[in-house]
Amino acid sequence: MKYPRVLYLGGAPMVGKTTISRVIAARLQYGLISTDDIGAGIAAVTDPLSHPTFHYMENFDYREYYIARNNSELILDINNQHQELWPALLKLFENHSTWDSETIIEGWALRPSYVSKLTVDISGIFLLSEDSLIEKRIRANDFSVGSSGPEKMIQNYLERSLL
Repeated sequence: MKYPRVLYLGGAPMVGKTTISRVIAARLQYGLISTDDIGAGIAAVTDPLSHPTFHYMENFDYREYYIARNNSELILDINNQHQELWPALLKLFENHSTWDSETIIEGWALRPSYVSKLTVDISGIFLLSEDSLIEKRIRANDFSVGSSGPEKMIQNYLERSLL
């Protein structure tokens, strides 16, 4: 069976994108790129004036960020970050679709409204799950340890992720 050069895997945080992408990449012997890594790379090589949304979250305690921001602010922040990230991801898709190395690109920033406009030869899926599974995975993660309000942090992260 012939697979496309570039596969994408999108979905909400904690739905299992990275886990499934790793399994598929290993089986198909594809490379694997995370949109989180691309965002971190952009922040590492740019300044706050050129890419403010990537530097907004520098030198801050993410645990307190989820407590201090309301849901509307959390959604606005992530929408801005995904929108700012998309040009780099678009270039990544275009480049990898012409290279000889096959790649999986995974991440929450791969929104249906973005990838549906791609004209290069790619295929992909969006993972969906019951809200209860995402909540269970969030609660099993220890990222709220050390926050001033672990339950509020988990609730805000969950509500933002599910939207």
